[in-house]
Amino acid sequence: MPEATQQPLLEVERKFRITNAQAAALPEKLLSFGFRPSGETVMKDTFLPTENPSDMLRVREEDTVKPDGSVEKRIVLTAKSWKIFDDGSKEREEQEEVIAPLTRDSFIRLGESLAGGKLLTFTKKRILYDGRLGEFDAVVSIDFAEGLGQYSGYYSEIEVLVASDRNLSDVRDQILAHATRMLGADAEMETKSYMDMLRLARM
Repeated sequence: MPEATQQPLLEVERKFRITNAQAAALPEKLLSFGFRPSGETVMKDTFLPTENPSDMLRVREEDTVKPDGSVEKRIVLTAKSWKIFDDGSKEREEQEEVIAPLTRDSFIRLGESLAGGKLLTFTKKRILYDGRLGEFDAVVSIDFAEGLGQYSGYYSEIEVLVASDRNLSDVRDQILAHATRMLGADAEMETKSYMDMLRLARM
C-alpha cells in the first residue's frame, strides 16, 4: 500500500435508508439548510482482502461531474479500521491515497490471487452537498446503490472528518439532529456498511 500522505482522520458518518420520495425531496431541503451542490459522482468500489474482516481496504474508481460541468476522474485507495474509545463507542479511522491505473490493476490482481477469485464490487451514483453542521464542515450525499441485492436502493450519508483526538460527542449529536431535520424523527439509520451489505447479499 502506498505511504499515506495525510495524518489519520476519524470519519464520523451516519447512513440512513431513504425512500424514493425522500430522495427526491432532499435536494430542496439541503439547499434550504445552506448546503450547496458539489458534484455528482459515479463510483465503482472493489473491496480487497484484509487480515481482519472488520477492516476495509477499497479501490474506488470515480467519475465526478463538477457544478461547472467539468469532469474529474480519479482512483482512490482507502484503508479504514475501527478506533475504539474508552466509553466503548467506535468510529472509522480513515486514510486515503490517489493511485494510478497500473497500481489499481496490481492491487486487484493481488487481491484476486489472495481471495481465490473475483473480488466483491458494486456501483453507486452519489450526489454531493457541502455545508456546515455547527462548527464542522460536513458533506451530505444522496446515494443510489446497485449490485447489493435486497440492500440496493437509496441512502443518505452525513459525514464529518475530524482529528483523531477530537471529542466526538457533539459531532455525533449534530449529525443526528441534522438527520432529523432532513428526514424526520423516524429516520431509519443503517448500521451496516456497504461492504457488509455486499457480503450479505452474496451469501
